[in-house]
Formats: sequence, structure tokens, C-alpha cells
Amino acid sequence: MFFTDTLPTWVAVVFLLGTVYWLIADTLVRRFTRNRFWCVITRHRVRACLIETRMLNYSGNLPFIVGCFATKTGQVVWLWMRPGLSVEKLENQAETLASACWARKATIARHKRNAALVRLDIDRRDPLANKTIDSPLLQDTSGMPEAAVADDAVLAFLTPDSAPQDSTTQPPAKTGSGETRTRTSKTKTTAAVNDGEVMILGANGEDVSDYV
Repeated sequence: MFFTDTLPTWVAVVFLLGTVYWLIADTLVRRFTRNRFWCVITRHRVRACLIETRMLNYSGNLPFIVGCFATKTGQVVWLWMRPGLSVEKLENQAETLASACWARKATIARHKRNAALVRLDIDRRDPLANKTIDSPLLQDTSGMPEAAVADDAVLAFLTPDSAPQDSTTQPPAKTGSGETRTRTSKTKTTAAVNDGEVMILGANGEDVSDYV
């Protein structure tokens, strides 16, 4: 062969090992090549799905595909809706687009300031599927029995705070005219003692004994 005749054996071995490493290892060039490959595939599949679902205006024009960019979960496709088309026609096509792009989910959303610009998110993978999130809150109860955690920690956290023992009512103050005034933090009332009968007076001097 021409490859083995012109190059030494060690060069061919290094070239083959480098090719295998490039295909297996997660390098920057490999990620860029993989992302561009999926962007081209996604752009083609979205266009094919729009044609099959008859996403056309009366002139027979499809939404213009502005661009397709790679994300951490897949790809994002920006569509420009031509006159006669809107995001309402795409609202029920999320599952169809996800199936056409061989993805797990597709999300359709319009731009906040321009209704003609539509964002199509193609999610191919879940970044949290193979990861375990450890909470630092579990370190305090990791060595405790399950019953102790359920009885002490959880119930103590869910128990509402007890009402304060001290009262906001101030002790009655005696005046020189023989009247006793009782003041609270919410309502000011005056109690007048006359021959064993208690008369409760309001702030303006009215008798409010019948209403208490």
C-alpha cells in the first residue's frame, strides 16, 4: 500500500493512535466537530419537518431558518416567521419536531420583543441525569439514626414557633380622680369604678361596657 510504503511504521502507528484518541477522548476539536455535525443535521431535520407539516403561508414559503447553534443540552434553532405565519401554528408541533430531530424534547418560544422571531430548543440529553447532587445540609444528620432525624430534626423544623409568654398589656395606672385606666398596645380603654360597678370608657369618654 502507498500509506505503508512511503511512511515508516512508527509514524503509521502514531497516526492511528492519534486518530483513535481523537475519536474517544473529549477534546476541543472533537466537541466542535460533533456540535457542527449535529447543527447541520438538526437544521435539515427541522426544515424537513416544517415541509411535512405544511408550515407554509399562502405564498408557499417556509419560516426562514436564521441559524442553528449548539447548547449544553442540544441545539437551538432560530426561526424568522414570514408574513402569514406566527408562533401559534408551531405551538402544537413540539412533539413532531422532537421526533423529527431524534431528540428527547423540543421547546418552542417566541421572542419577548419581536413576535416574528421564534426560538426552538432541541434537547438531546439531560446534563443532570448521571450526576448526584450532594447537599451540605445532610452532613449534620448523616451520622444520626433515621428515627432520630424524623422525630427531632424534621418535627422541630416543622413545629411553629410558640406564642410569646409576655403580654403586651401594661399594668393599670391609677389617677388622682379614682379612675383606673388600662392601656394595651392595640386598644386604649378606661375603666371607671363607681360603687362596685365597673364602667369601661372609650378613648373619647363614651361608655362601651355593653360592647365588651
